[in-house]
Amino acid sequence: MKLILISQYPEAYREVDTGIRRALMQKFPYCVYYVVASNNITIFAILHARRVPDAWRQRFE
Repeated sequence: MKLILISQYPEAYREVDTGIRRALMQKFPYCVYYVVASNNITIFAILHARRVPDAWRQRFE
């Protein structure tokens, strides 16, 4: 599962903005947006990949 991979290798996924990373799910068209700070991973959005591309920005603000 992708969430396990995020927890094991949080730096493996690309940054879409400063400090904000995005992981694409394999079987479903969803993206997980998260922030890594110290030893914590905060997921702040799981959004459909084909919807408005910048919708995650509203949740981060």
